[in-house]
Amino acid sequence: MHFWNVKALARKFSEGKVTQTEKMKYLLAYAILSTIIVQVVGWSGEHISPILILQAFGVLVITVVGILACYQANRKGDGNEFIDRFICLSLPLTLRNGVLTFVIYGAYWIAGSLLVGEHFSPTEKFFPFDFTVTFLITIIYFAWMRKYILKISTTR
Repeated sequence: MHFWNVKALARKFSEGKVTQTEKMKYLLAYAILSTIIVQVVGWSGEHISPILILQAFGVLVITVVGILACYQANRKGDGNEFIDRFICLSLPLTLRNGVLTFVIYGAYWIAGSLLVGEHFSPTEKFFPFDFTVTFLITIIYFAWMRKYILKISTTR
């Protein structure tokens, strides 16, 4: 893998020498780095607690396992165009996950307001709820991704 030498990687692409497995490794490395950055940036202004570290580690593990599961699903089929499929499916699946997250948090805020009344503060972190929703949404994303990649790769 080329971590810094973009010119060498571009040359390998132009020569057709980057395999599907290598492409998956680039995606995996990118996803790991992005997940770490997003989780750490999310800590800004917060007291870094063991629960935040556990959540970040959990999301990282789910992401790695999810990408590997999607890659294996693609290999069960035709084994082609994994990155193309993953990237293109990411847009509608991310939008779906956004709507799902909005619905879950909306229901949480409405239920909290009805049950607790004016003392309910949806802006305060409720870690068990956030923890659970974060993991659930991430798992659902990769389950949907795997489902559609498997369907695409086996119907050609």
